[in-house]
Amino acid sequence: MSARYKYTIKLPDGWVGTQSDVEWAGTTWLAVDNPAVDVFGPAGGDGAAYGAAAPTTESLDAWAADGTASNLDEHKAFCPAKPQTVVEPVVIGGQPGTLQSMNCGILIMTAFAVVHGTGYEFGFRDPAVQAATDPTDKATFTTMLASVVYH
Repeated sequence: MSARYKYTIKLPDGWVGTQSDVEWAGTTWLAVDNPAVDVFGPAGGDGAAYGAAAPTTESLDAWAADGTASNLDEHKAFCPAKPQTVVEPVVIGGQPGTLQSMNCGILIMTAFAVVHGTGYEFGFRDPAVQAATDPTDKATFTTMLASVVYH
């Protein structure tokens, strides 16, 4: 369970989680190396995924649009000007969400949900994949997202 962000997520076998060091205000970009995220990944390896949340009055569409813009802005130094991107609906803990998948030289997936005035962002990256989508990574991430329980 995330002590700071009040959700639980089931991790793939062999993965571990590390709690965030600081609280996220919901206004800055997120990635696995940001101290405001809960980091998930294979034991002994680099972080492969993250989760964070912040209060919001935005709709899901607005929350996802702001998060997507922030991600694109943060990654502009090493992404193509218009990276290959796929945006689609996803279910996160039984709630509607938005999944953005992006080829930024590595696979980056970001999922957004708004539940009871809280905006959630979950991310997943795979440096070995140079595409916006990968069936194995997508299955891993969407299974994790489906397992989320909000507290």
